[in-house]
Amino acid sequence: MRIVVLLVTIILFSLPAHAQNICDPNWLATASGADVRALVRAGADPNQICTLNKNVPLHQALSVDRIDPEVIRALVDAGTDILHANTAGNTPLSLAEIRLRIAERHFRPGTPQHRREEAIYMSVNRGFERADADGGAELCDIDWWRRSASGSAVRSLLQRGDARSRGRFGGPYRSSPNRSCNQNQDTPLHLVLPLVSFPRLSEGVKDGVLALLAGGANAGARNSAGRTVLALAEIRYDRVRDRAGRGSLPGFCRNEPDPEVEAYIAVRSSTGEPAADLADAVRRELCGGRDVPRTAGATFRECEACPEMVVMPGGRLALGRYEVTVGEYGAFASATGGGAGGGCYQPTSEGWVTVGSASWRNPGFSQTSSHPVVCMNLHDARQYVSWLSQVTGAAYRLPSEGEWGRA
Repeated sequence: MRIVVLLVTIILFSLPAHAQNICDPNWLATASGADVRALVRAGADPNQICTLNKNVPLHQALSVDRIDPEVIRALVDAGTDILHANTAGNTPLSLAEIRLRIAERHFRPGTPQHRREEAIYMSVNRGFERADADGGAELCDIDWWRRSASGSAVRSLLQRGDARSRGRFGGPYRSSPNRSCNQNQDTPLHLVLPLVSFPRLSEGVKDGVLALLAGGANAGARNSAGRTVLALAEIRYDRVRDRAGRGSLPGFCRNEPDPEVEAYIAVRSSTGEPAADLADAVRRELCGGRDVPRTAGATFRECEACPEMVVMPGGRLALGRYEVTVGEYGAFASATGGGAGGGCYQPTSEGWVTVGSASWRNPGFSQTSSHPVVCMNLHDARQYVSWLSQVTGAAYRLPSEGEWGRA
């Protein structure tokens, strides 16, 4: 009986040398990329579970302080699952990110220590000899989104990934709008929606979000916290709604680009709701119930005393169809007491002279309520458009010279 037990014990713990080494942090600390490749050729499994924590060899290697980046590269090339989570919830990718963040805190960029950790991170994150070999790691790189994101850049990555998915660079590394970017199972959309509101980033990131959605990003995808992409977009939209309720109208209501609202509409519409209907519903909710046309050339008047407006090409801007009339300006003056006047220029036989008693009510010549209002200054005009904004809940302003010229 003793012999049987001894034989069983010897069999259980006499693993092949390659199986022992690939899970041994001490061996990995002194190994080279060639050593790892030799082990894999000998039959070592790059996804072997090495400990009770369910670490794979990449977890073991990344826990070693002094490690050759070529060891990491060799393990990834051998097919190690960089998104395999151990019992602590860490993946090799998340460990590589932690190492890089620590290096960034302690070493200046360009130093040997920083370059080594950067090389390790790039090996894990991208997996092949060239930094851009997987054709899509950028989609999971927040720094890339901050620096370089645009709609065309995202579309290029997705197209490049589609082409490579038929060859060597297929599998989990192809550029997919639904790829998992970290241990939280975040997709690129989960990662970048928080960036959309930053003014410096908004236009490029917004266009990138639209490109991801057009490329098939799943708005219903959940991360490990249970949040869907749609839920994140709705959280951001709720903040816009709260600000609108406190009187801060979003740019969307001023017919200006508004990345947060547009991203929300894009995410919602990706689930099957018509974008035009969503935009109309958002406009009614955020902009005081306004229901204005968006077709170029269409006219509307938002209140009885408001000027008639005409929608310009593109549907983002409307200008007054005619000059503001005496009657329209008079409604503002009656409601606010503004436009009292302080004199204005009048033509005389001696030329244009300032007449202190003149005002828009009495400019020195006969007018009706339908004539253009005159004898007012820039301050008066700004007060008038501010009043229109308060009355309608929209954002009226004076047109720029360029807008006037295009009109």
